[in-house]
Amino acid sequence: MRLTFVQLVKLLKPYLGRFLLAIACTLGGVALSMILPLLIQSIVDSVLQSRDLAALNWFSALLLALFLFEFLTSFGRDYLLPTVGNLITADLRVRMYEHLQKLALSFYERTHVGELMSRMTNDINAVQNAVTRDLVNVLRQILTLIVGISLIVYIEWKLALLSISPLLAIPPLMKRIGGSMREKHPRFISGLQMSVHFLRKLFLVYGSLRRLS
Repeated sequence: MRLTFVQLVKLLKPYLGRFLLAIACTLGGVALSMILPLLIQSIVDSVLQSRDLAALNWFSALLLALFLFEFLTSFGRDYLLPTVGNLITADLRVRMYEHLQKLALSFYERTHVGELMSRMTNDINAVQNAVTRDLVNVLRQILTLIVGISLIVYIEWKLALLSISPLLAIPPLMKRIGGSMREKHPRFISGLQMSVHFLRKLFLVYGSLRRLS
């Protein structure tokens, strides 16, 4: 099941508000994870050394507020993303059932049940993950990667080159592994379905022979 970007946007359109809120929660959590170390560094470098209790109280209240904000963003992300994903999955399954009901019987004669089951399960789940989890994770990882690389380059550029070079081999490797699994899974399900069908026929023949004997 291949969907274009426009089709993905159409799937998200009825739930766009919740999806954008989930993205905001995710990016807010990423931004917070970068602010906290800087804030703790300020507490250690300035407040504790100067023994300024008033500033320490202010920083403590700020830390509590940030931790509360982190909890809210995590809760919003973990609640909204699965909700949107489940709604999209339900819409896709309804559309696919409606489409299958309109097909001619000849289609089912030349199509293995395993292939249909693979599309009903793995392909729809893959679209769900692409629309919700994967898209948000990509945005989060891009932001984290940009900031992380910038900090490493600022601190030590040689260490940055050593850290970035292994990352270049990951995308081709993941694409190769994912394509191989996608190609083999429908054949596996189809073979399993044919084996179950053969066993059913074997049991029927065995039962008929027992009745005749």
